Amino acid sequence: MKKYNPNKIEKKWHTIWDKWSQKDAEQTQKNTKTQHKSVSSLRGSATLADKPKYYVLDMFPYPSGDGLHMGHTESYTASDIIYRYKRLQGFDVLHPQGFDSFGLPAENYAVKTGIHPKETTRKNTENYIRQMKMLGLGHDLDHLIYTSDPSYYKWTQWLFGKFFENGLVERKTDKINWCPSCNTGIANEQVDQGKCERCKTEIQQKEVLGWFFKITDFAEDLIKDLDKVDWPEATKKNQRNWIGKSEGAKIEFKIKNEKFKIKVFTTRPDTLFGATYLVVAPEHELIQNSKLKIQNYKEVVKYIEKAKNKTEMERMEAKEKTGVKLEGLVAVNPANGEKIPIFVADYVLGGYGTGAIMAVPAHDERDYEFAKKYKIKIKQVIALRFDGEGDNVIKKDKPMTERKIVDVIIKHWKEDKYFCLDWSKKSHNKWYSFVV
Repeated sequence: MKKYNPNKIEKKWHTIWDKWSQKDAEQTQKNTKTQHKSVSSLRGSATLADKPKYYVLDMFPYPSGDGLHMGHTESYTASDIIYRYKRLQGFDVLHPQGFDSFGLPAENYAVKTGIHPKETTRKNTENYIRQMKMLGLGHDLDHLIYTSDPSYYKWTQWLFGKFFENGLVERKTDKINWCPSCNTGIANEQVDQGKCERCKTEIQQKEVLGWFFKITDFAEDLIKDLDKVDWPEATKKNQRNWIGKSEGAKIEFKIKNEKFKIKVFTTRPDTLFGATYLVVAPEHELIQNSKLKIQNYKEVVKYIEKAKNKTEMERMEAKEKTGVKLEGLVAVNPANGEKIPIFVADYVLGGYGTGAIMAVPAHDERDYEFAKKYKIKIKQVIALRFDGEGDNVIKKDKPMTERKIVDVIIKHWKEDKYFCLDWSKKSHNKWYSFVV
């Protein structure tokens, strides 16, 4: 071959592939009719009904553009490889395709072009399908799904209704990634360096009223089922973090000379004695409370405004921790009565737990980084083990000192009283904690 001519060569094979696809469809219909007529007559003959089933599903593209982009090409090529590989292994593969044509993206495109969404969807999808055929993708284009079709969305409405009937959805406000140009909310994955991946407009964090699924009600099942999925361990870890199942306790911290209290959620109530400061999220109601006298209020507001333009992902993954001390406010550690400072910092999220944390820098990496930066006391309260692996093991080359430790904390069921077992006195063995 002197020169590869894609228009000539690929057109030839597209025609052949179309014929093969048509034969497959006709054979499937024939097998289905035969199966309905007499199931027993199919025994002993290899048909599609006898083959093991395999399902490959792509994310449906939005028909809110003139055509596919490179992201579509990349992901569809990957799934197409799996589709063809499974077919070669003898599987009957269902590989559907469709268009996410229902919602704001389609509406915004219609507003931009001045053409009715039904017409823009039809026109754009025709070009999408042409491009998919050009790429030689193996989607089943004879059974396309349109999410704007009433025969499709009636089932999504039915499903939502069932969730609602069983108390598994709730209506509340929450911050989302908002693109002021597309006039819609977008997922974290669609934010590229703080900008909308479609139109490159700066993303805003906007408070929006919406419906939310109570995924936490299914957290246990979702986490357990991850063990059955053949995914990389790093991917599973991200999924577990996203599901966000946490077990712990809520603890109230009083603010000195104020009636207001800060309630925190912690998965490690045993580290309460090591809490040396509190952190509230920029969204926390404490900041909005006009009765509290925050002496550097203007500085705090300036910091919050800056935090509003960050996505949750950016806040969680930020290498450098930032925050502002709430001057004039001091919290009281309920375990030991110590007065500790209060900070507002964007590494704490308003939608997680109570939107406030007790910071234990000796036993939490993020708290430690923050404490080192702002020169906050670091108090170790968990004794190290003599054997084993990990961070909680003694270092033989480090000095050791004997001191009292609390092993058990019991709160009175009615009164604000606590009972502690001090093993340094009660145990027959000597218990030590170690300075590392």
